[in-house]
Amino acid sequence: METFDALRLCAAYAQETGMEAVLTRKGEKDAPFDLLFLPDFLAPGGDEAPMSLSVYFAASPYAFMDRLEYDLLHLMGYVEHLARPGTLRELRAFLGEVNFQMPIGAFDVDADGTVFLRYTLPVPREMAQEAFLRQFGIALGLLHAFALAFLPAMRAVIRGQRTAKTAMDLVREQLDALQARIGAALEEQKGEDPREQE
Repeated sequence: METFDALRLCAAYAQETGMEAVLTRKGEKDAPFDLLFLPDFLAPGGDEAPMSLSVYFAASPYAFMDRLEYDLLHLMGYVEHLARPGTLRELRAFLGEVNFQMPIGAFDVDADGTVFLRYTLPVPREMAQEAFLRQFGIALGLLHAFALAFLPAMRAVIRGQRTAKTAMDLVREQLDALQARIGAALEEQKGEDPREQE
């Protein structure tokens, strides 16, 4: 599967879930590679800045990856200029705690104060479209869920309202609520599965 075709599938998937999706070819608008951009990947509402998500394939710097016939699909989430110099140290401590608990991906903050979330998905070149979309959907759903769980606590640390340690209490509450919602949704799906009713 060509990488641009894969990004086109990702764009269609995102649009089906109600997200705006902007697909750009390499060279258009100075794009360094084919790029799918989801401007409101996570829109918290109010005056809070949304988290955008960029999805793109990029070559590995390691030759053996090419011999393995895998492409690397990168998912990068951004919250622009979120960090503040006065709370940057506490934010970095909090992100270290968060990353220890993240099952996929990792958060960090760059020199401009942009908080980002990165996940790289190895994709076999011969992967069927259906299997690829399933993997992409799982990755997108997990990144959305964990961003939703961690961003409120992250913003509280940045504003100086919580320390890294007390922010983790808020994260635990968010994760407990998330786990309860996922459990309820799975039970509901199970009840709707016709195989369960045979």
